[in-house]
This record gives sequence, structure tokens and C-alpha cells, in this order.
Amino acid sequence: MKYCAIIFAFLLVASLAGISQDAAKAASERPNGVADTRTAGDVYPEAAVGALRFAKLAKMPAVILAKVGDKEIRKDDLQERIARVKTQKEEMFSFVLSEMVGHEILLAEAEKEGLLKDSGPRAEEAAVKELVRATAGEIEITDKELDQAYQEHKSQFGDMPQDKVKEMLKGFLVVRKQMEASASVLDEMIMNTTVLVNEKWVARQNEVLTDNPVDKARKSGKRSVVLFCRARDENSRRMTSVFTELRKVRKDNNFVVAYSQELDFISLRYGVVEVPTVLYFDAHGEVAGRGSGLLSKDEILGKIDDMQGEE
Repeated sequence: MKYCAIIFAFLLVASLAGISQDAAKAASERPNGVADTRTAGDVYPEAAVGALRFAKLAKMPAVILAKVGDKEIRKDDLQERIARVKTQKEEMFSFVLSEMVGHEILLAEAEKEGLLKDSGPRAEEAAVKELVRATAGEIEITDKELDQAYQEHKSQFGDMPQDKVKEMLKGFLVVRKQMEASASVLDEMIMNTTVLVNEKWVARQNEVLTDNPVDKARKSGKRSVVLFCRARDENSRRMTSVFTELRKVRKDNNFVVAYSQELDFISLRYGVVEVPTVLYFDAHGEVAGRGSGLLSKDEILGKIDDMQGEE
């Protein structure tokens, strides 16, 4: 399970940070009998996450979901992985498949680097972990970075002073830097790997993943503000009250409350790791900004007005 968390988070960082234009261009130029010259991310951006963003759409038998080089990932493989990560939510299936595709890409690189010492899942897990560590190199966290992280997440700590959460923050920053460093290597891996994904399966996932209030608001043609929150969280409760007031004064904008327990796949898509978090979407449905912690009605209205001036 630790392996899944490391690689899943790694791919999430890669998808959120964006992979280089060279990687995208190289992916779009791969030939070999695909169903569309565009990538899965071009056609189905909500369903094609992480490594799937640059996979080529292909006509495949229903039992085959993806191919990484010569390696097939079959429907049975996905069901087995789903059982391991303990989720039966169909909205999470594309994230799990992305993790599996990423695993195969990373494993091939680890084998090339001579890090795979034996066969079997445990040996593969160890090889991929070593590759991630080697990619990240020595990680140092400065006092300035700790101060900044504390201020950014202060609302989550209540009255706890910085020295009481210093080690926790340091561990968080180390993991984040490891992921970001590793994500930069994914460019080269993707450019040198042929990844195909079952077009019909991705299309079905896109239908599932966009049937929710957040995406409906994004596609409405209006500027939208989404509050990611959690039930029984005091700061989330305060922010839902702010959104109730916002709906009264701004009828021409969408104000959506998204509970993380129900829409966790949306949180993953946009890298929301704490609550409350507010995302601002422009009239085209693209992210135009974000904020976290307690925000006032006036702060949010000001950001919406800024968005209008930038469009």
C-alpha cells in the first residue's frame, strides 16, 4: 500500500505540474494504428489523468485497457489493483489505471538502470522506490520554506505553534520535493515509451467523471467558484455560510460546495490536499486561481472581479 501511495501521488504531481511541451509533442507524434492522432488528454482531459494524459487513443478488445510498450494492462489487472487500494468508486478507476501505467513506465526505467534485483511484486516495489529516491537526490528544507508552509496551512493547525508541527511540515515538504523532482524525469520516460489506452473505456470514464456539480458549473459558460470542504470541519462550516451569502449577491456566478468525501476524485484532479480550499474557474472552465483557509465574502468577490478583467 505504501508503494501505491508513493507512485499515485507522484503521478498526481506530474499531472498537476504539467509535463513539458516537448513531451506532449513527442507523445502526439507516435504512430502505429491508433484510433486518433490526438492524445487521451486532448480528447478527454477530465478522465485522462497523470500518465494517461499523453497516451494515444486506440481501438482495443474490451478486456485490454492499456498498453505500455509490449506490456498489456487488462481489465482483470485493474480489478485486482482496485481491490488492493480498497475503492469501488467508478470515478476513481482512471486514477488507478494511471497509477498502473506509471508503474510500468517507472519499472521499465528501474530495470534499465539495473535496480530490479529479482522478480515479483516486492522486488518491483523496491526497484521503483529506489528509482524515485535516486531521482530526487538529497533533499534539504530551509527555515524559510518551513515558515512559508506553516503560513499556507496555518488554518489546519488551530492554535498549535510552528515549533510543535515543524517535523510534520518538514516531512511533508521532503515528500513533495521528492515527487516534484521525480516528475521532471517523467518527461523523458514518456517521450521514450509508447502508451496506448482503450478509447471506449476512456470515453466511458469521461462520462462518469463529468457527471457532477463541479464540472456542470465549469461547462456552464459562467465564472464559477468551488469550495472544497469536509463535513464536521469547523472552518468548512464557516466557509459554507460564506458561500450561502455569495449566492444571494452574485446571481450571475456559480458557487459550488464540494464535499471531499463525495467528490474525492475532483480533489485529486485539482490537487486539493487541505480543506477548506477555494478554486476559481473562468468562463471557459479553466482554473484561474485558488485560496485556502478562511476567506471572506469580499475577498472572493474581489477575485471574481479580477478574473473578469483578465478574460
